[in-house]
Amino acid sequence: MNYFTLFVILFFALISTESAECIGGRMKGSLFKGDYIVTETILVMENEKLTIWPGCRLYFEQFCGLRVSGELSCIGNLSEPILLTSIKAMEKTEEHTSAEAFDWNGLEITSEAKSAEFAYTRISHCTFGIQVKSKNSIINLSNVIFDDIGYSSLCRETKLIDVKPNIPFSITWKPYNSDLSDHRFEGKEHDGISPEKRRKKAVFRTGCGAVGLCGGLLLVISSVMVNRTTDLYNAQRDPSGADYCRKLFYKSRVLQYTGGAVLATGITGAGISFLF
Repeated sequence: MNYFTLFVILFFALISTESAECIGGRMKGSLFKGDYIVTETILVMENEKLTIWPGCRLYFEQFCGLRVSGELSCIGNLSEPILLTSIKAMEKTEEHTSAEAFDWNGLEITSEAKSAEFAYTRISHCTFGIQVKSKNSIINLSNVIFDDIGYSSLCRETKLIDVKPNIPFSITWKPYNSDLSDHRFEGKEHDGISPEKRRKKAVFRTGCGAVGLCGGLLLVISSVMVNRTTDLYNAQRDPSGADYCRKLFYKSRVLQYTGGAVLATGITGAGISFLF
């Protein structure tokens, strides 16, 4: 092999190598397929949108992250997933240490954010995976993989979501007071407590309370009647008066049992409502 042939091979090898673009700061628009080195935190401002297309690989330097106050679309696909990871995980980097948790900050969806959607995206080697600061943002995750996260892969306000590492994870959060659908591992759905459901439970509990109150009043009144009728019966000397008191006693006893049953029903119904 002569020097000219070697030069040609090296030349084409050099020009065929994709060079990574350095990005950071306020961003909107689109990031297309390729490698990107994030040198400062990416900021997606209110009323702006950033779209990250399939095949994008973002390598974050230390103390950098992605902060969304507008809209974020990070939609990869099965053949071209999106990678959000540490600069230390990038091939041919000048860093020689291996990537690990806490290498970069992670993603923050602020309370001002309108929506954030992720599909076929891998997030790794950061302090937090995705922090959702508010329940008013629309969040959709489909086949998102979290790996080697320092504190928490996913959290919503102060609630940590159970996510297993290296397992595709899917979840959808609609704005506050709407249903929460969760398809994490087996496609099961977990319905949140909607306002309508809470209203129905409140009405049911109020009804059970009213029933229990009526039953309690009936029990008290009938118990007083039983005691008074007993005293009146014992004081009778006339057979007809004694027969009247006996009938009144039995009626009062029936009301007493009925009041006790109604009271127990109200208490039981109210208790059951707290289980569902």
